[in-house]
Formats: sequence, structure tokens, C-alpha cells
Amino acid sequence: MVNSRNRIHDEAATGSKSGRKGLIFVMILMGVLVLAWFDGGEEAIHPITQEIELSGAD
Repeated sequence: MVNSRNRIHDEAATGSKSGRKGLIFVMILMGVLVLAWFDGGEEAIHPITQEIELSGAD
């Protein structure tokens, strides 16, 4: 009975560490997404003009 109790306690402690890692990962991901949303706005569209020479078009 003592062994099963220790095993359950150890699994609970391990789960909290992996849960904490998952929480940190989600927070970093959310930070990157917020930064991308804030800094990734649209720019004005600028026309691209360039003269080209066509052969035979006189």
C-alpha cells in the first residue's frame, strides 16, 4: 500500500512540472502571437512601375 501511495504522489509531482512547462510554452506562444499582431500591420500598397523595351514594337 505504501508503494502505491508514493507512486501516485510522484506522478502528481511530475504532472505539475509538465503542466508548468506547458503553461510556459503557451505563454511564450501567446506573447509571440500578440507581438506579431501588434507589429505585423498592413502597409500601404505602392505601385511598381518600370519601363520595359519590347522588340518589334515601333
